[in-house]
Amino acid sequence: MTHLLRLEQRPTLTQSLQRSLAILQMPSYELGLFLRKEIEENPLLEDLTPASSLPSTPYVPMDEIPQISSFYETLVQQIRDVMTSPQDLNHAFQFLDHLDEKGFVSEAVVSDANRHVLAILQTLEPAGIFARSLQESFLLQLARQHLLTSKAYQLIAEHFDDLLKQRHQAILKSFTLAEIRTTLKILSKLHPQPRTLFEQDCPPTIRPDLHFIDKEGSWSVELIEEDIPSLHIIPHYSTINPSNQEEHLTLTEWSISAKWLLRSLSRRNTLLLKIGRFLLDRQKAFLESGTVLKICTLQEIAISLSLHESTISRALSGKYVATPRGLLPLSSLLCQCHPKSQEHHRLLQLLIVQESPLKPWTDQELASQISHLSNPIARRTIAKYRAHLKIPSAKQRKLFYIHK
Repeated sequence: MTHLLRLEQRPTLTQSLQRSLAILQMPSYELGLFLRKEIEENPLLEDLTPASSLPSTPYVPMDEIPQISSFYETLVQQIRDVMTSPQDLNHAFQFLDHLDEKGFVSEAVVSDANRHVLAILQTLEPAGIFARSLQESFLLQLARQHLLTSKAYQLIAEHFDDLLKQRHQAILKSFTLAEIRTTLKILSKLHPQPRTLFEQDCPPTIRPDLHFIDKEGSWSVELIEEDIPSLHIIPHYSTINPSNQEEHLTLTEWSISAKWLLRSLSRRNTLLLKIGRFLLDRQKAFLESGTVLKICTLQEIAISLSLHESTISRALSGKYVATPRGLLPLSSLLCQCHPKSQEHHRLLQLLIVQESPLKPWTDQELASQISHLSNPIARRTIAKYRAHLKIPSAKQRKLFYIHK
């Protein structure tokens, strides 16, 4: 029998790489807490930060600080709790790397080889995470509530498109009005974006990671490290002579961990400065005079720095920059549309917020309003902008207002 072997190159996320990515994603305040915990656990590490340079927030021992895990850390821990196979873990971390801002994965990354792993991932918290669509996410959430045989599950499974497109007659063939009302109440409690459930009950401390400085027209970027310990390896550790093999192994582990940590910090800081310089150079006019943002995408930054877009996205996540225009999320300096489109997007969002819940504006009415306030715009362009901004149609918004 002839066996055909297919060799594939797949990225493997080792434990060290996973921790490096987690460090890259941490804002400065969270990173400071993480590093102080590392100092407590690794005797080879020390903090050389002068007492006068310590942040104004008093230091509290790590065991007295409520531990708040990031989105990435929480899912990594859950994955490790339910999987042991190295191959399954590799598939799981690939799925994790492809999660979008809603908590969904694309069908394109699913194959026969990893489909069973996806099924396990869909059992994690919060309910609906790792779904391939909004419909599947709703079904997963209903199943988690033991509603597999309910009318709500049937409505989403069999009439999801009818529900979105307001095809009431098609729905009424399978449901009574009373059943629809009851079902809509259940559906109103589902979460369309499971990833947002990772937000903490208390707002996180916002501290800038970068500072854009303007000195008489000469701009520079500085890394803000007041929350981050000045980490070093104790100079005399190489002179320590372990008395037995166990001590030798422990000392080696501490040494490897400490050196890895310093390298990860150096890479994080270098990357943040590179991204900061790129964004400052691109958006200098906005920072100086408040003009519209220039086009700037993740792809452009990734190509310029010879890195993957997901790495740039992690580096931007949760990071803020202090500027003459105030404290800004780094990601807010990205822009994927032309100046005229930016103005239209802004006006469209403003009008939607101000519209009457009883009579939402149609695309034609929105086009007329925006044309009056700014440059002329066609109805079909409004529809395209709505899709880009994920704003439902007038009929869908009206239904949402009614059942909110």
